[in-house]
Amino acid sequence: MASHVYSKRTKVARVLINVNLGTLTGQGNGSGFFISTDGTFFTCAHVALVLKGAEIKKLPIFAQTSGTEHEKYMAFYSSCIDNPKAVFEDGQEVELQLEKLDMYYDFAIFKAKTGKIASERILETDFSTPIDYGMHTNFVGYPMCPGYAPDKNPFAFNLGYVSAFPEIQIEENGKYEHIQINALNLGGNSGGPLFIGESEAVVGIVNGNWSQYNVAYATSLKLLREKSACYF
Repeated sequence: MASHVYSKRTKVARVLINVNLGTLTGQGNGSGFFISTDGTFFTCAHVALVLKGAEIKKLPIFAQTSGTEHEKYMAFYSSCIDNPKAVFEDGQEVELQLEKLDMYYDFAIFKAKTGKIASERILETDFSTPIDYGMHTNFVGYPMCPGYAPDKNPFAFNLGYVSAFPEIQIEENGKYEHIQINALNLGGNSGGPLFIGESEAVVGIVNGNWSQYNVAYATSLKLLREKSACYF
């Protein structure tokens, strides 16, 4: 395995989160990564909430909570979601606590409860490199795989190139510019890091797909830093 793939494999983590909602219980999964030794962890909002936004909006707790839509989602999280953790392929587990959530840009920031994270687990972030048509990209994560439980999905490395920058809405999230990549993206990859070529600096976060056409979507870190409520 190329060294740059191996390095990413040791730094990306599964995100495992429990949902407890009356008769509905289970475990959600996705991907994510630490960006600093202070334990700051990036993933998607829909990974943090486990359920889709449209499903959450139908629940009594959402309707009965006063305040903004964001406050309603946070009330759902506080009442129904527990035990979030990042799990590396070698089995190391890091308990997480939610710090910020932005459903519009499908972005969530967690912090490690233990505080410090070893430097070898950290991925560098790139908020400035321009992303253009035809660029070769790759993303990594733990997508669903036949015969595997969510907490056992194998690591996957995906190659593609940037084909478009559509302003689209994925499920219940906001309509804004996404990076369109010609690559297969499956459930479980959400929250995984996007890279350009062999660089180990993250330029975006994978958050959607158009599976019948083998198209993946990602949001650039530059856009998130400029517009996401998580940075306010």
